[in-house]
Amino acid sequence: MEPNACIAGIDPGSKGAIAFLYPRQGKLAVYALPVTKVVGSSRTFTYADGAGLAALCRLHAPVKAFLERVHSLPGDGAVGAFSFGDNFGTIKGVLGTLGIETDQIEPSVWKKTMKAPADKALSRKRANDLFPECVKLFTRADKAEAAMIALYGSLRTNWIFERIQPWRA
Repeated sequence: MEPNACIAGIDPGSKGAIAFLYPRQGKLAVYALPVTKVVGSSRTFTYADGAGLAALCRLHAPVKAFLERVHSLPGDGAVGAFSFGDNFGTIKGVLGTLGIETDQIEPSVWKKTMKAPADKALSRKRANDLFPECVKLFTRADKAEAAMIALYGSLRTNWIFERIQPWRA
């Protein structure tokens, strides 16, 4: 592994996030998933912004991404399920186009390894425990979960990491 190589962790939810973890440098960058809004006749739709995501991926150049494998749940509704799938497909498409090796992981798998509870507030607290220097980055639970997904990826690939601090360009 190169000294400045990084791993991406992605929470692709409706208010998703992406984290870039630099294990050897001990740095972490976290962003809300870039989105674009489309105004419809009765409501505004929010979709993943492929160009924005590609720009972040080019900036950080992850050698591998860990993408939470999500699916719609009963009661999500057809429009919500379609939007969710559209976002997931956009993310997969961007990662594939940029040639970033991607592993999809079930939420239950990474959460068990990271000891992250299903409750979003408690999951955010767990991220604060794992990344005490980065608490200010976790303004939303999805950002905290993206960071834990990246850390899970680092552990799974046996990358040694330093004490993690916020990344500064």
